[in-house]
Amino acid sequence: FLGIKTLQQIGQLKRQLLESLSHAGIVPPGLRAGGIEAAGRRDGSDGVRSSIKQQGRPSTELLAGLLCAGLWPNVAVIHAPKTKKGAAAAQHVRLQTRKADAIAPEPEEASVHPSSVNSKLNGDEWISPYIVFHERVQTTKVYIRDCSPVPPLAILLFGGGELIQGADGLLSVDNWLGITVPPQEAQQICDLRERLGDVLNRMVHRRAGDFGGSEHLPLIDALSALVEARASEPEPVAGAQQVWGSQGGGGGAKKKNKGSKGKGRVRH
Repeated sequence: FLGIKTLQQIGQLKRQLLESLSHAGIVPPGLRAGGIEAAGRRDGSDGVRSSIKQQGRPSTELLAGLLCAGLWPNVAVIHAPKTKKGAAAAQHVRLQTRKADAIAPEPEEASVHPSSVNSKLNGDEWISPYIVFHERVQTTKVYIRDCSPVPPLAILLFGGGELIQGADGLLSVDNWLGITVPPQEAQQICDLRERLGDVLNRMVHRRAGDFGGSEHLPLIDALSALVEARASEPEPVAGAQQVWGSQGGGGGAKKKNKGSKGKGRVRH
């Protein structure tokens, strides 16, 4: 689906981004786009991973989590209830997503655009009940384009807005999408998200060019392992039950979030 010109442009953008991250002190200092490109010629790559000395294959699940952070609030829940004959056919898979005005209490129904490779998946072939997407278009109906499935834990850790802890393990993201987890794990997820936010805040406000070393690497490794482990045993998509509206709050929230209620929940 990608031509050589497009791949070259992607490589150029990656090198420019890495140079900016180097200047900001988030990755080792002194990296320049020209030098990164030269390093790539030696191993036939774009030079990005070799320049930061990254070994091994990056975690697909962690990358999906980063997509969630970058594309929020473009998140949709897959609705594909089983039929008497088994899995819902691809043309019957529906997506429920937040409306563009972000105020309406009810979700907007959409479909995967026919040009997407995901449009061929039936209800049992999706690896997660959640997807992030880049574009929403409306022709004869609302379509979602450029979409990727993301693990539920990635939404809780990387989703935008505030994470609110309610009763019975209900975690509400951005006062909109609720995901129920085992109650004993809810506080741990909240603490991990808070710690991740602290690390990112320090990195953003660090003086330009002041590289912080590898202090954040253990947290990134832990996040990657956790997200990947949870994604290895996905729940059936057809088992997701969505409840949207103010009744989905699960008894309100704790401490400073008192009185806030989640706008929906998805139970597994």
